[in-house]
Amino acid sequence: MTETMIRHAEPRSRQMLASMLAFRDGNFSARLPSDWDGIDGQIATAFNQAISYEDRLSREVERLSLTVGREGRLKQRMSVPGAIAGWAAKVDCFNTLLDDLVRPTTEISRTIGAVARGDLGQSMELEVDSMGVRSRANSFDRRSS
Repeated sequence: MTETMIRHAEPRSRQMLASMLAFRDGNFSARLPSDWDGIDGQIATAFNQAISYEDRLSREVERLSLTVGREGRLKQRMSVPGAIAGWAAKVDCFNTLLDDLVRPTTEISRTIGAVARGDLGQSMELEVDSMGVRSRANSFDRRSS
């Protein structure tokens, strides 16, 4: 190592630790300098990219909380273009969770809409047990029998 590299090692290490601790504590705005060179520069680039991915995911969850949770736009899903590997898996898992949570509301809305139009022949999917076994129920037909 050159003398300059040795002189910069300790302050850089402290800065890396401070940024990692900020990230650990949920601060997604913490970044390392982009002008570092060598291995420190590679570490900074990788770290900044990881925080950037997590920040994008966090912003998407916040957006969906508003659009799906507050505004009731049930077809909205997480979109993080360029997400790879575990980041893409996280997006897929979140979207699957949304699909599973929204399905009963969508079914109820569809069935109520049919009843409002006078169509009493519609059935509604009901979950029977925790294993995901489903049955179709049509209480309107049972009443009319």
